[in-house]
Amino acid sequence: MYRSAWYIALAVTVLVCDSSATAQKLQSQSLVIRVTRVEVAVTTALGRAWDDAESADLCGSASDDSWQHTALAATAADYLCRWTKSHSPGKGDTTQPDLMVALTVGGAEPFRSYTAPNRHQHDFNYEIAVPVAAIPRAGATVAVLDQDGADPSSGQVIEEFRLTRDEFEVAAASGTPILRHGNAVREIALQVTAYQHEPRTASLEMTTRRSLAPLPVRVTTGEIVHVRASGTYRVTRDDVVDADGLDDEEQTPNNLDIEPLRSARHGAATALIGGSPVVLGACRSFVAPQSGPISLALNDRHLSDNRGKLRFDIRIEPPDSNAWTELRGRRVCVNSRPQASQ
Repeated sequence: MYRSAWYIALAVTVLVCDSSATAQKLQSQSLVIRVTRVEVAVTTALGRAWDDAESADLCGSASDDSWQHTALAATAADYLCRWTKSHSPGKGDTTQPDLMVALTVGGAEPFRSYTAPNRHQHDFNYEIAVPVAAIPRAGATVAVLDQDGADPSSGQVIEEFRLTRDEFEVAAASGTPILRHGNAVREIALQVTAYQHEPRTASLEMTTRRSLAPLPVRVTTGEIVHVRASGTYRVTRDDVVDADGLDDEEQTPNNLDIEPLRSARHGAATALIGGSPVVLGACRSFVAPQSGPISLALNDRHLSDNRGKLRFDIRIEPPDSNAWTELRGRRVCVNSRPQASQ
């Protein structure tokens, strides 16, 4: 009997030590937080429908005139539409919410998933890479929103939950999903694993008459992206510029018709990260705002009079808490040229 008790105590000690060692190892690493299942109540707390029956879904809004002015904007809308359809087949009930999940780490702008329109439940399978050290001890906030319209900041919070850093670390070490049940949100499930991707690079040379050039790499929300763009070219008959673009406000009406590109320099190097447009210029390092493919473009709606080529060298690195602090919400060029893939 005593020997059995001794074996049980030894086994428990080994398990506790193993979990403790795993959690300690995760402290110096990054995590991938995958939003899996989300389910909300069929109606609001007042018994009303979430949306009007006439509300358009994301794919419907992609055909609006405001999206048709640019290849980049149209591609952004098309990508989000195709992503949504592939992850949420069927039109759904237009009185149901357009579900989105937002993760807020610290005081920075939240990371937002794609929108799953017209449904009260959805399997997102959307990944966000987060450095453990960037998660405050008080934790991070996960919110479920009803996202009506194209402006992501206009979403109505259905319900939000606070998760501690310890909860994320234990979930990653044990493989057990994090489950939360609320009032309006019946369930949200998160699967947490250790981040395991290696840095990766890509290079591309494109003519400045090309509307959009896809790269053979994908990025995960939260990863660090370094871009260098080089070359000189003409975006008007008289003006020769580099990837920073033309500093001439008279030319901005010819920019791509979607923010933040609409207000940026004309002819500057830009990118579409998942469904999010980003101004690059000659050099920029940033935290990936969305998961998905990377496509490159020039901030110009009228490409026929352009002359020249533009080269891009890109490096994608694991999320890092110091880089997050330096890069999020700021326009930064890290002084290290990406190594081009061979």
